[in-house]
Amino acid sequence: MTCDYCHEPILPGERADNIGSNFHVECLFRCVAGSVSHLRKECSCYGGEGDGDAPGLTLRQGAKAAWAEYNGGGFAA
Repeated sequence: MTCDYCHEPILPGERADNIGSNFHVECLFRCVAGSVSHLRKECSCYGGEGDGDAPGLTLRQGAKAAWAEYNGGGFAA
């Protein structure tokens, strides 16, 4: 099965428990909470510049980065 957000395979233990869709835990979080810049309140929603994930990241990497930011850790692509 593949993720509805990033379209990458979902491996055992990576699937979010939800209401019938297929998402990695991090991808589901990214869909709801937004990008790292949004979590940091640096995006255009808060008067900053830019939206979305850092340049060069895949959708999955951006989702992992947002999850790591929320959990207080760093992220290495």
